[in-house]
Amino acid sequence: ENEMEQSLKELMSDGHFDEAKELGRRLEALRVEFGGLQLHDEQQRQNRQNALFKKARSIFNPAMKTRHAYEENNVEKQCHEEEAATQRRFQIQDENLALELSRIERPRMKYSKRRMELKNAEIRLCSLKQYDDAKNVRKMLRKIDAKEEAEFNRKFEAKLQAKVDKMAALHKGDSGRLEEKLSATRWRDYRRRGHEAAVATQNVKNKLRDMKHFQLMDTKLKPELIVKP
Repeated sequence: ENEMEQSLKELMSDGHFDEAKELGRRLEALRVEFGGLQLHDEQQRQNRQNALFKKARSIFNPAMKTRHAYEENNVEKQCHEEEAATQRRFQIQDENLALELSRIERPRMKYSKRRMELKNAEIRLCSLKQYDDAKNVRKMLRKIDAKEEAEFNRKFEAKLQAKVDKMAALHKGDSGRLEEKLSATRWRDYRRRGHEAAVATQNVKNKLRDMKHFQLMDTKLKPELIVKP
């Protein structure tokens, strides 16, 4: 191109305007031809770039989703395993407590002072052959015995139930703390995957924007009448 432009200047300088006009027409035709060829080549190159970028994105996005699904499943598996281990521990503790309670012997009944006094009175009345009075005392003893034995049994059962309630409260507290821990684990992994996906998506957008910018700049370059080997 530079050589033809130099020749064009020389022809015009020497006054060969007809030859200069023909050379100028040939130069312009070559420019149009080379420009079309270069534009076509550039378009082909950009089409290949776009196709490769689209293919890479079609591979990258599903691969990331597959990896995230695998990681999520692993987190869920770990959480379920920890929950199952905790339930096994609870079951063992409940079984041990049940065995402990079954081995606790009911203590001897301790009657009240009033009841013991009536019992002694009954014995004395019998020794004095005052059977009617002794009979009345026995009726009173039956009422007192029923009431005191019921209260004694209630306290004994309450003592055993207190152990059961204490174990249940411990299990409830452990379950609550475990639930908080596992919820935090799940949320933390969810946030991590979401952040990674957002960053990856933005990176793809940035790379696509940069590629489109450079492609636009390349289409605006002036065609060159140079045949590269």
